[in-house]
Amino acid sequence: MKRAEKRAHLIDVAAELFNRYGYHAAGIDRVIAEAGIAKTTLYRHFKSKEDLIVAALRRMDERFRTEMQQFVAQATPDPKQRILATFDFL
Repeated sequence: MKRAEKRAHLIDVAAELFNRYGYHAAGIDRVIAEAGIAKTTLYRHFKSKEDLIVAALRRMDERFRTEMQQFVAQATPDPKQRILATFDFL
């Protein structure tokens, strides 16, 4: 797995674990076990658990925004309907 792929995989696994167990219960040891990587690999990509959750939150935000934009884009071109579609998505 390439470096960028490892980082992305780590972020995905961490996001899932933080979401499932909460930030405090999802420890670094659990993250590396689920991701199937060494602790040194994690710390090559992230200085701390806090940096990892920031990356995970950014990833979740990017996905949310992308899904919302796609949903709204499928709505009618009418600006009012697009605004309503945004609220429908939420």
